Amino acid sequence: MKNPPLRYWTGTPYGPDSIVGAFKAGFRSDSGWYGGFSFVFAAQGELSDTSIFDTDTSVYNTYRPSHAVYDVTVPPTGIPIFSYTISLRGEYYPYNWLSLFIQPGYRINVNAAHVEGSIQHGFEIALSIRITPPFKP
Repeated sequence: MKNPPLRYWTGTPYGPDSIVGAFKAGFRSDSGWYGGFSFVFAAQGELSDTSIFDTDTSVYNTYRPSHAVYDVTVPPTGIPIFSYTISLRGEYYPYNWLSLFIQPGYRINVNAAHVEGSIQHGFEIALSIRITPPFKP
């Protein structure tokens, strides 16, 4: 197939024009709990939005025209969004069939919406419960 239309980005949730690094550390105890920390840095260029594949085909052809352009195009392009995310994670396993999770986090976006000097920040939290019924085959 020559130049098939690409409609979906497979890889990371940050899109194709991104550089991302993550650091994670944690401790799992023998008594049924886990505590962890993570830090994620992402630099997303102006072509990192996956909607570039769903719009005008000229954008697609500009982003992926030939292998010669790959050699000189270095992500992130344009004004990149720099995201810094810090998260804590707690897990508790009171029974074999029950797991409780909590993960609060804080994110700072520098150059938000690809506008130089624009800063956005916010708090997020995820709570979950996993129940695994004890089935015996």
